[in-house]
Amino acid sequence: KINLASEQRLQNVNKKLAESKQVEEELNKVKVTPDEINAFLEQWESAPIKDRTTLHQLLKRPQINMGRIRQMNSGFDQWSHQFTKDAIEQAEIHIKYDRYIEKETQMVEKMTRMENLPIVEGFNYDNVKAMSIEGREKMKKIRPQTIGQASRISGVSPSDISVLMIHLGR
Repeated sequence: KINLASEQRLQNVNKKLAESKQVEEELNKVKVTPDEINAFLEQWESAPIKDRTTLHQLLKRPQINMGRIRQMNSGFDQWSHQFTKDAIEQAEIHIKYDRYIEKETQMVEKMTRMENLPIVEGFNYDNVKAMSIEGREKMKKIRPQTIGQASRISGVSPSDISVLMIHLGR
């Protein structure tokens, strides 16, 4: 809308995202048996599987990448040639880092919920012995009104915030 990217570039990005999603969906559909892939897994120093599993699950392993998935499964290899290299790479990155992204999203949601949790006016930080001395002194000096404000004070660690929340009964 503000002309930072051309219409063509936007279309290319949307196409890449759509293709990437298709690749992920296919990796979730295709299941392999231990007989089909354990030799490959052992060759690449990855633990063998005991039950049928999806290519999606295998790709989460650090030793397995999209090139190796293609080697293990010729059907997927043939199918995937219709997509751009970028779309396949995007799918791989998303699958490999999905858990980390999910954890960070949960952390952001938690921080958002904590943002407006009030700290009782006149709270005695000296009673919170498990808090670091620096954190305690900064809190006493600045007197934040909410957990969110406290979490942004330089010198106040995430563990100080956790201790404070436990002390406040949250």
